Amino acid sequence: MTTATIRRLAIVVLVLVLAGVVFVVTRTPSPHEVRTSGAIGVTSWRAIPGGGPVYYGLPPAPSESLAELRCRISQHGQPLACPDQTRLAQEMWPNATQVPKTLYLALRFTCDVYVPMFNVEYIDSTRTLIAHCYSVSAWYVPPPPRGMDAEAQPMLILVLVGTDAIPPGPLTVVLDDRVEYLLGDDSNQVVLGRVTIS
Repeated sequence: MTTATIRRLAIVVLVLVLAGVVFVVTRTPSPHEVRTSGAIGVTSWRAIPGGGPVYYGLPPAPSESLAELRCRISQHGQPLACPDQTRLAQEMWPNATQVPKTLYLALRFTCDVYVPMFNVEYIDSTRTLIAHCYSVSAWYVPPPPRGMDAEAQPMLILVLVGTDAIPPGPLTVVLDDRVEYLLGDDSNQVVLGRVTIS
């Protein structure tokens, strides 16, 4: 091989490598449900649209009582007396009612449960319920133009999870905020709380 041929070959290889890197860094993968080994998918869940309160900080612990969850939210982590339940029901998810065999989760508005990027799983061996909020992204996303980076107020979304398939006893509830990239995922799991399923 001549020196000129080696140079051309090196340039072609370099261009192909750079094109591959650009592809991997800027490509957004197709969204798909999160599946955990040994977990059972929970399909009996629904979100209550609208009516959630503005809430800063970690979401409150889940509860089998909608009234208790509303009370916790109104207290903002402080040891205060609960306001009138009728008033709380009018202020927070007025179209939600207490349903038997249901676990109530208040999740951050960034967990978009209204699109197919949310699923729930139960792991019997550890008695853990995992709510997966996931999105897809390229590794590199250019920053928004100036003035376009305002954030919405942090509203809570109410998710009702049926507990018919979960045996009575203690249950750990985990929120998994996950971003899927073409190569690898970024998962941030937070324990929302522990409840006793009746």
